[in-house]
Amino acid sequence: MAEAAKGSVQKKKRSLRQQSNRNMLLSVLLFAVLVSTVFFAFQQTKAGMQSLSGLYGDQLRLEQFKASLPNLLLPLNDYTMTGNSQDVPKLKSAADEFQTLYTGVDALPSLSADDKKLLTQVFGLMREVITISDDIVSGKIPSGQANNVAVVAQNLVFVAQQKLSTVAEHLNSSLKSDTETKREQVDQQSYLILGIIVFLVILLAFLSRSLVKNLTQTITDVARNVTQTSAEILQAVDQQANAADTQSKSVEQIAIELRQMSDASR
Repeated sequence: MAEAAKGSVQKKKRSLRQQSNRNMLLSVLLFAVLVSTVFFAFQQTKAGMQSLSGLYGDQLRLEQFKASLPNLLLPLNDYTMTGNSQDVPKLKSAADEFQTLYTGVDALPSLSADDKKLLTQVFGLMREVITISDDIVSGKIPSGQANNVAVVAQNLVFVAQQKLSTVAEHLNSSLKSDTETKREQVDQQSYLILGIIVFLVILLAFLSRSLVKNLTQTITDVARNVTQTSAEILQAVDQQANAADTQSKSVEQIAIELRQMSDASR
């Protein structure tokens, strides 16, 4: 019976070891799922922040372009008032700057088709301003009319700025909409991660509880088997002691009988 109990204990130990290994493997897999989920959410949030950052950058470049439009008027007004030839290079520099900024703004990825049309109209208006300044400098427009024509150029710049303001409003609206969308996505991802964490904690707690329960049962069975085996050993020892006592009494009785037989033979 002791051998059977020992075999049962060994079997339970193997079962516990297998369950422990299985729990460890599941824990590693669940941790990998958690890390993957967090990484995916982080990448999505990062992409969203980059998208918003791009919109902010586009809006800033558009505002810079809008603020640069009057740069063409400053040297033009100075030239019409003074006729100073030193203002001519400033006009050319302002025209080159406009062309450079326009090329950059025209390539903004966040502009819609309507925004592109408005930007093309702005370019046409500013090209008119540049043409007016060239005609004034070259003398095609008489100096007596230069002041009046410069006022026309100012009005063209004002109209161009209004059109750019419309484009800026569109970008701002897109920025607000995208910001709200990204915020909702971040909230959803946060709830998803929280739900996964809660699920993993509950599952790990269940696995740990099951392992502890089986371990406790195994320890109880081992203790019971040890107690039973000890009782059997004590019983066997007691039986051996009784047998030895019986044998001792038998030997003593035989000795007495032999002594009596010896006395009788005398």
